[in-house]
Amino acid sequence: MFAKFEGYRIRRATIKQLPNTILNLTTIQRMRAFQSVENLLRELGGKRERLLIDYVFKHREATFDTLVHLAEGDIRLVNSLVAKSVFAKTGETVFLDERLRTFFDRFLGINEEIQNYEIDERIGAMRRNIRMFMLEDNWAEKERILEKLKNSLNGLGRVVKRNVIELSKRVQHDYKTEENLKVKRLKIEEHDEKARKLRQLIASIEDVLDNKTFLQEANDPMLRKMVTDLRYEYLRDAKTNLRELHHEIVSYLNRFEFLQEYFKKLQTIRRHKKLFELEKRTNVEELIKDNNTLIFEPRILMPANPSLEFMASDDGQDMVRKVSEKVEHRWRKRLRKSESIGGDMLDTDPVTESRINYAKIRDLFFESGTDLFSFIVNYEFEQEVDLEQRVAAFCKVALLYEDEMDFTGHVEVYEKVRHAVILPLKKKRKTKKPAMAEAH
Repeated sequence: MFAKFEGYRIRRATIKQLPNTILNLTTIQRMRAFQSVENLLRELGGKRERLLIDYVFKHREATFDTLVHLAEGDIRLVNSLVAKSVFAKTGETVFLDERLRTFFDRFLGINEEIQNYEIDERIGAMRRNIRMFMLEDNWAEKERILEKLKNSLNGLGRVVKRNVIELSKRVQHDYKTEENLKVKRLKIEEHDEKARKLRQLIASIEDVLDNKTFLQEANDPMLRKMVTDLRYEYLRDAKTNLRELHHEIVSYLNRFEFLQEYFKKLQTIRRHKKLFELEKRTNVEELIKDNNTLIFEPRILMPANPSLEFMASDDGQDMVRKVSEKVEHRWRKRLRKSESIGGDMLDTDPVTESRINYAKIRDLFFESGTDLFSFIVNYEFEQEVDLEQRVAAFCKVALLYEDEMDFTGHVEVYEKVRHAVILPLKKKRKTKKPAMAEAH
């Protein structure tokens, strides 16, 4: 038995299978909406949709929970983008659909892959279109073929330029960052092969552009301009850069050969020296006999850390003592004897330093029966003290002995100075402490 559901024939199934069937049909309907550019832009033009697509494109992948968090908890929005094939989901990891990612990479010119196959495909399409154009008699059909050829030429120079730049960056990066010499050499050789193929593709493009018979029969000014721009703006610079890159790669490969031979010789010398056969099996004595260049070389210091067992032995103690005496003697030479200070440079007059006894002020304040500020204003110090210093003393005593003070919460003014009324604490009270004193 079958039933119709919006244009589709669905086999009647169990109740558990029906929701999945309806969901699949809904997905097909949503994917149908992307048959036109207008619908595609409308579906993906929302603010939250753009935010999710931009995040996944920048990071190349994201977890499902991260996208739900960016969508402010709207899990249906994320599932909708997955159902519309905007995102591809594998487990809990979400990727941007390959078609959208490739489009963004190519349009923005940030593709990290060297795609020589794209150039090859365009060359093949150009050759086919030229043959069809030359064989076709209908001029309307010739115009249609000519438009296809222009589409193949359009952007071809940018693709070639991008591949050359990316290949040069890869060579520099792998040579500077790869630590394993064998792996480094393998990568450089792979890049050299890609550069060789790219040079062959450029030669093929120039061969297609040299078809003067086709250009004369087409007689299209726009086509001639596209051919001229491609030949002299892109291909000429690309060939120059590829020649420089080839010289650079050859230099790197020659350096690898030199290092490999150098390493083999060092291994051989080390083996002969270990077997005490260096003088017998090599001409080392003949080489260094009349060579005095070693005198002009800087001395190479190779510090060695002695073992703990040696340091604990008598010989180790003697060595430590000698090093200590040597270092001490070296520092003794560096120290200069200080000159004596003359008597006329010394000030023999006594200096009296005055200090305030805050404990004494507290004791006298507790016996005075007045508030703290009035007491300090009228207190007779041993030296001359102005009002500003008395206010500072008031704050200092209040802070040092705050547990013994009663902050009443009242404020008074004395000569434009607002101060808190503080009394000796007789009974513990829970009051909020106002500011000590402030200028009014």
